[in-house]
Amino acid sequence: MDVIVLPARFIPELNLLSSSVINTREFHSYTLLGHITGIDIVRETGFHVKILLSRITPAINRILDPMAHRMAATISQNLPQDTEQWITISPLSLYARFVSVGVSFMFFGSPACDNPDVVRMCHHHTECIFTIVFIMRFIPSYLQSALVWLLPWKWSLSRSWKKIEKISLSEIQRRREHPDQCGGEDAISWMVRDGETDLERDPRSLSKLIGALLGGSTYSTASLVTGVVANLTAHPELLDEIRLEIQQKNDKVRGKWNKTAFNSLPKLDSVLKETARLAPSSVLLYSRHMEDDYKLSNGLKLRKGQKITVNSLITSQDPKLYNEPERFDGIRHCGGRPFQAVDNNLLTWGSGRWACPGRFVANMMARIILVKILNDYEFQFGDGKQPRMFNMHEFVVPSPFHKMKVRRRRNALELSYYGQSKTRV
Repeated sequence: MDVIVLPARFIPELNLLSSSVINTREFHSYTLLGHITGIDIVRETGFHVKILLSRITPAINRILDPMAHRMAATISQNLPQDTEQWITISPLSLYARFVSVGVSFMFFGSPACDNPDVVRMCHHHTECIFTIVFIMRFIPSYLQSALVWLLPWKWSLSRSWKKIEKISLSEIQRRREHPDQCGGEDAISWMVRDGETDLERDPRSLSKLIGALLGGSTYSTASLVTGVVANLTAHPELLDEIRLEIQQKNDKVRGKWNKTAFNSLPKLDSVLKETARLAPSSVLLYSRHMEDDYKLSNGLKLRKGQKITVNSLITSQDPKLYNEPERFDGIRHCGGRPFQAVDNNLLTWGSGRWACPGRFVANMMARIILVKILNDYEFQFGDGKQPRMFNMHEFVVPSPFHKMKVRRRRNALELSYYGQSKTRV
C-alpha cells in the first residue's frame, strides 16, 4: 500500500480531525507489521495510551527514585570503575539494556522487574520486533505471514511473547487476588485498577498491550542516548559545558535529583533536541490511517483506507528555520521550547492529540542515563572518528557495529535520587 507524504503545513488542519477520520494506532500496527510481530492489539484499543498519559506520566516524579536507582546501579555494574584503563563497548546495545531496566520497572513493577531475565526479555523483545520489521518489509505483504517463520528472530519473538504472557498473567492474578498489593504505579497495576471493558479486563489482552508497549519503548531512547554521547564526544568543549551544568545543578539540589532537576538542564536539553533534529528516530514522524474520506483545504482528497505521513526532515533541516541546518549546534535550542514538548518544526514526538504518549517517560529515562554516564565516564570513539547514522527504511538508527571506548572519570560527583520534592531547583 502506498503512503501519501504531505507537507507539514497541513498538520494543524489534520490535528483538528477526530479519531473517526484519522487513526494513529492503525498506522502504528501497519508500519511495525503487527500481523507478524504480534502488536496488532493496538488496533483494537487505546487503553495502553490512556495508561501512559493519565497514570504513568503524572507518576514520574513519584517513581523516579526507585527507577533511577535501579538504572544507575545497572550502569555502574556494566561500565568500568577503573580510572586508568579504557574498555571498548557497543553503546547501542548497552544503552538499550539500561533503558530496559527502567522500562521493566515502569511496566511490570517490583518484584518482577528485579528479575534479570525480565530485563533481558524487555531488551530482546524489542530487538526481535525491529529485526523482523527491517527484513520483512522487503518481502511482499502476501508472503510475509509464511516466510517470516524462516527467520530465527520470529521464533525468538514467539518465545518472548510467551514469557511476557506468563509474567503478565501471574502479576495480574497476584494483584487481583491481593488488592493490597495493587497500589503500585506500574502499568500492570494501573491496568488492573482502571480496566472497564471486557477487553481492558482480559488478562491476555493486557499482556499483549504490555508487549506492544515494550516493542516501542527501548531502542528509540537508546538510539537517542547513543547519538547524544557521540555528538558530545565529537565536541569536547560542549561536553565540558554540560558537565559543568550538571555539577552546578548537583550543588543546587545538594546531590538529590528529582524530575524538576533533570528537566532544568537547558544545555543538555538543547543537545537532546539538536541530536533528535539531525537524526530523528524516523523520517516519517506524523503518520495516520484515514478512517474516512476528507478533503484538505487545498482541495486534495484523502480517501478512506489511505495512509498519510509527513517527512520531518523537510522542516527540521529547513534553512529558513535553522541557520546551517546540516551542522550540529548543541546550544542552538537554548531558550526555546523544551525537548519533551511537541514542536511542529521538529516533529520528534509527532503532533496533536496523538503525539507520542511515551515522550515524557522517554525524556526522563534518557536524562537519567545521560546525567549518570556523562558525570561518571570519559568517552572516545573506537576508531577515532564519529560514526554516521544510517537509514533502514524510514528509521534512522546508529550502527550496531559502532564501538566506543570508556573509562571512569576521576572525581565524579555522587548522585542520588528522590521523588516528590518541595525543594525549588
